[in-house]
Amino acid sequence: MLAKKILSFVAISFVIGNTIAWLSGAAPIDFAPVPFSEADKQMKTELDGVLSVEPDDVDAMAWLGSLYSNHNHLDEADAVLSRALTLQPEDPLVLAFYSANQSKKAGAMMDFSMGIYKLNKLQDAIDGLNKAVELAPQDMFVRISRLITFGFLGDINSDFDKVFEDEQWVMEHLTGSNVQLPNEVYQSVYVALANAYKVKADSGEQSALVRSKDYLNKLEPIGGCPDLSLTECQKLTRELGKS
Repeated sequence: MLAKKILSFVAISFVIGNTIAWLSGAAPIDFAPVPFSEADKQMKTELDGVLSVEPDDVDAMAWLGSLYSNHNHLDEADAVLSRALTLQPEDPLVLAFYSANQSKKAGAMMDFSMGIYKLNKLQDAIDGLNKAVELAPQDMFVRISRLITFGFLGDINSDFDKVFEDEQWVMEHLTGSNVQLPNEVYQSVYVALANAYKVKADSGEQSALVRSKDYLNKLEPIGGCPDLSLTECQKLTRELGKS
């Protein structure tokens, strides 16, 4: 089956989520496109090939849409993921990837209602990620999608604390299984959690700074800041006084 073939490929090459540097208010956030690596180009070619043969392959659409979103090609991601969601509206992985991309699109838009419309669109994305986890609480990539998105949304998200539920689940399953994901996945998870604990520290919970620094320290033996989260990772490193 082509779907199984592509999922096997993605299991080797999967790179999850770019960071979400959300700001409150109406001003649009600039999600600058991130260049595709050779591995990403190969993945895109493989996914395009699957869809040329099976244009309604929802699995391939989900991963292609996520790839576009990771590299901040938000409109291309939206087109692919919207179609996948139309075909299978209850597919948790599609819903997670679609909602994560929608959170970026909400941040990127210009809002002439002083941010109210943006926040409504953001809440729709938050609700979508929560629903995806409810539908598939044991799906690693669904959980990681919510963890990374919520980790970078911070306390503008009324469900921010769910990132720590996902932290517990993800970390237990990453350490308690034989599954070995690419370093880029671990890097993105660690940066998102470092940011989440920095948010807690900024709200007055100073002990959270230790956890934030601990997660940044985990990056060092696996390649440092990831390319897809480079700006936010470097910003955190400066703010926490790390070299």
